[in-house]
Amino acid sequence: MPFLLLFGIYSADPKHETYHPFAAYLKSIGGLGFSLMVPILAAFIADSIARRPGMVVGFIGGLLANDGGAGFLGGIIAGFAAGYIILLLQFLLQKLPASLDGLKSIFIYPVIGIFFLNRGCHDPAVSSNHRAK
Repeated sequence: MPFLLLFGIYSADPKHETYHPFAAYLKSIGGLGFSLMVPILAAFIADSIARRPGMVVGFIGGLLANDGGAGFLGGIIAGFAAGYIILLLQFLLQKLPASLDGLKSIFIYPVIGIFFLNRGCHDPAVSSNHRAK
């Protein structure tokens, strides 16, 4: 069994003699699938706290956590932060006119929530300048 696993790892490496393009293709698809796990986890954590408006903010927070290298723990924290940011926004913006109710959940909450999550948890413009290359 370990030899099969080793073959799978080496067959996607173009420098190895067992390289096969289909194995490299499967490896790239698997990498994309694994890169979506943290954002989806954060989105559903935020959805369980703040319902639908929190899902978008949680997904973006999970993407930021995944991009920053925070992993699953960062995704969990981003999901909770996104959910509670949306709950806070729902409380603060409950006095808006009823004519904006449809716009609140699909535009106002996600845009303001993403702004606060980006400023509070992760600032990609600043951190990308400080990364080691």
